[in-house]
Amino acid sequence: MYTPAQLHQYLEWDELTWSKALYSWDEILLEVQPGKSLLALELGGRHGGISLYLAQKGIKTVCSDFGGPTPKAKALHEENKVSNLVSYMDIDATTINYPDNHFDIVVFKSILGVVAANNKIENLEIASKEIYRILKPGGYLLFAENMKASCLHTLARRWFVPWGANWHYLTLQEMGAFVAPFALHKINYFGFFSAFIKIKKLKKAAYLIDSIKNIFLPNRFKYISYGWAKK
Repeated sequence: MYTPAQLHQYLEWDELTWSKALYSWDEILLEVQPGKSLLALELGGRHGGISLYLAQKGIKTVCSDFGGPTPKAKALHEENKVSNLVSYMDIDATTINYPDNHFDIVVFKSILGVVAANNKIENLEIASKEIYRILKPGGYLLFAENMKASCLHTLARRWFVPWGANWHYLTLQEMGAFVAPFALHKINYFGFFSAFIKIKKLKKAAYLIDSIKNIFLPNRFKYISYGWAKK
């Protein structure tokens, strides 16, 4: 289990909901890590939270973002004494400047919405092919992404999220197509009420309600996807 402080460092917002991704990824890392020196790439790293998550597991990680990660990323890694395991790059997910079969792990959280922003849906396929290309055979993509979810979510984003009109929230079909080229994959979906709760003290109650309701709600109503895909 991760502490609230760790979840905040790794995930930044809506930590309980997005923590579902971490626990899913933990299972994969336990499978691939023993006795191996792994190289990972975080796409859309921004403030470096997911890179910290990997580096604290002893995984050498390239923390990248379009335009490069923020200074907060380096400060976070220095504060947690993992700077020796992290390097930084300016990377566009549709043109990843690394050779084929280079990384053991590629990871991202909430980037496809900006990759396909302003109706550039074709970029989803391009990014998927790039990630597949740079992964080693048997390598893993670990992902967590915002989903289109219900009509209520769409309206709330349009009214209350500054970038909501331009961001592309994925459909179930688009998420499935993104991981379709991989040999194996698993996609999980979670969350409904938590998306509407901004008061931190109420987040835990919303998360518990979502956990109870999750098996009954159709996946198309849930606002995050998470899981893995193996090349």
